[in-house]
Amino acid sequence: MNVSAARRLFIAFFIAYAIVLTFPGVLPFNRIRPLVFGLPFSFAWVVLWVVLSFGVFLIVDRAESADGEGED
Repeated sequence: MNVSAARRLFIAFFIAYAIVLTFPGVLPFNRIRPLVFGLPFSFAWVVLWVVLSFGVFLIVDRAESADGEGED
């Protein structure tokens, strides 16, 4: 993945991140049942997005470091 595509992914992901974790986007997921790995569903929803953000940061970091390796 090139750097510009990784940056577009980053921007799109964090727009979605802001929408689904703030007031209007979290309402469909704001419930206690079902439990997911022993966590209430609303908390598991937030944990899922935190883990996904780590993955997006990792992809962007790999793309940026691969682009910068040839520049010395």
